[in-house]
Amino acid sequence: MQRAYLSLRRQMNLELNIIFPMNRKVIFPMQVIQDPSNKYCRVLDTNISGKRSYTDLNGNVPNNKVVDVRASGNTHGEYTEQAHFNY
Repeated sequence: MQRAYLSLRRQMNLELNIIFPMNRKVIFPMQVIQDPSNKYCRVLDTNISGKRSYTDLNGNVPNNKVVDVRASGNTHGEYTEQAHFNY
């Protein structure tokens, strides 16, 4: 969970040039979703509509992969593997 939060914070700082104040709330356009029973979390980009709106730790939606210089779609399992972070 902490790794996903730090990644989200780093990503938002780089993309929006946000300076995080120490004593104020910061509202992200993303949500960190935690599943404590299965011990994983995901980062949901609320600006993206559709089924695949979860991002990897770099903030990219892992919809496609490059194989032999061609892009092809990730299977559901591959997408889930890249968008779920175990802790």
